[in-house]
Amino acid sequence: MITSMVVGLLANYPEFALFLSAMGFARTINKPLFALIQAAVNATETDVDNKWWNKVQEHKVMKSVFWLLDWTASIKMPKGK
Repeated sequence: MITSMVVGLLANYPEFALFLSAMGFARTINKPLFALIQAAVNATETDVDNKWWNKVQEHKVMKSVFWLLDWTASIKMPKGK
């Protein structure tokens, strides 16, 4: 019953299906990507890249991008140290 309702909803509203697909794609790519970047930055012995990555994360544009990703796709970006 639920399956037929979901399939009917997606068939009648292809824009919604596109939105769900885009949200899933964003979650699949962005969260592991940013977690990998954070792990690479934390793995180095020097603090130069940590300071640079924290500066990038604190930039207004990146904060806006992170907020937009969180709001649209519920992607919580990892925080720096």
